Amino acid sequence: MAEAKRLESIRDDAQKHSKAFGMAVIFLQIAILLGSIAALMKKKPIWFISITIGAAGVVYFINGFLLFLAV
Repeated sequence: MAEAKRLESIRDDAQKHSKAFGMAVIFLQIAILLGSIAALMKKKPIWFISITIGAAGVVYFINGFLLFLAV
């Protein structure tokens, strides 16, 4: 019984981390997409938006390790 509780605790902790990493992947993929569009269209405003979204992705990625944001 004690071993099962310990494994459930590990599983729950992994699920918390996976949510943050999932959000990071979404934001980083959108940033890459917008960066590519900005390069093809040669539009700096779109590029700045992609940098902002990419920064949000990096914050979520770091949060995946540290869990400082409530997700």
